[in-house]
Order: sequence, then C-alpha cells, then structure tokens
Amino acid sequence: MQKGDLSNSVAPRHVVVFEGGIATLPLVNASDFDKAMKRKRYWEAINFWEWNPHVLGQIERVVRTMGVNIEVCTWIKSDEYAGFAMAIADELDKINIPVRSVWESSPNELARALAYINDIACIYDPDPAHVLTFGKRGVYLTSPNQIGRG
Repeated sequence: MQKGDLSNSVAPRHVVVFEGGIATLPLVNASDFDKAMKRKRYWEAINFWEWNPHVLGQIERVVRTMGVNIEVCTWIKSDEYAGFAMAIADELDKINIPVRSVWESSPNELARALAYINDIACIYDPDPAHVLTFGKRGVYLTSPNQIGRG
C-alpha cells in the first residue's frame, strides 16, 4: 500500500525442495520408507524422515517478517494424486510451519513450467546436479540462511 492505495502486486514465491532441504531420510529408514510407499501409506512414510529444524525456523522467520510466500516441492511421485505431498503438508501444518502449498514435480517438469510461472522468484535445491536446471531462479541450497535472500 502506498499513499492509501492498495497494491495489486503479487508476493514472490520461493520454492524449497523437500528432499535434503526440509528433511532428510536416514539410510537406516530407507527400506521402511520404501515399504510404506509401495503400500501407499504416505502418512506412515513421512514419519521416517528427519526434519531440519534450522530450515524450518528460517522458513517461519522469512514468512512472518519478509512477506514472502514459501512453497515446498517434492521430487517423490506418488501413485495417487499428490499423496506424499499431502502427507508433507499435513505434517508441516501439525508443527505450524506457514507454507503456502506443497506439491510434487520433477526437476525437468518444473524447469519447463518456469517459462509460464512468473511469480516464482527462487527454487532452493540442495542437489548440486540441479544447479543449472532452473536457470537464474535456481539456488544451490547449502545453508538455511540462503532462504529468503533470493
């Protein structure tokens, strides 16, 4: 708002990749996670992941102080439509992390879609193989402090 006029500008969206960014899957839990996913027990499968409290804290700080919309993307595809993504969203909701949405995609699908999605400012991906996939919007996530700096 400027001089009493409402603004119609869209708040930028920052996307954080779930795998390695928000949570990690310990090797000891990998087989149990695979079994739960094969049985389509997504809400059970999410319990095998370990959340990164520093990244979650940074997301909460950025959303509350900077007015940035944070979204979470997972590269894990579910047999059912967005089953694992919905489990992630429910778990983030339980621990009061204010994310706008959680969705699933693949790096190549997201890179192709970026041409038509202008409000995504940054994609924080901890996988070094994806550094150049997203062009200038891609950020190699090495520290939680990078989130929000765009």
